[in-house]
Amino acid sequence: MKVLFNPQQLTYKSLVRRFLANHGQAFDLSLVHGGQYSTVIFCVDSQQERQAKEVIADTEKASQHKTSVYVRHADTFWKAEEYHQHYYRKHGLGTCAVH
Repeated sequence: MKVLFNPQQLTYKSLVRRFLANHGQAFDLSLVHGGQYSTVIFCVDSQQERQAKEVIADTEKASQHKTSVYVRHADTFWKAEEYHQHYYRKHGLGTCAVH
C-alpha cells in the first residue's frame, strides 16, 4: 500500500507510530509464507529512515518485544496486480485498520 500524508497535519513519526500500533507487533509473515511476504516501511529519504528506526526502537523497548518490521529506501512504486488489490476484503478476511 502506498501512503501519502500531509506533514503539516501528521508528522512522519506519528504516522510510523500509528502504523506500528496497528500492524507492527504482528508475527513475521515471511516465516509463514516462505519469505514471500514481509512488513516493510519504505522511506523516501535518510530523515524518514532515521525516524522510522527510532520509532521502531522505542516501540520495541516499550513493549519488550522485537518487531518484524524492516526499514528500506523507497524505490519505484509498483502497484500490485488487480487480484492482489483489497485481498483481505475480497476473501472475507477483514481489512487493515489503517486508512
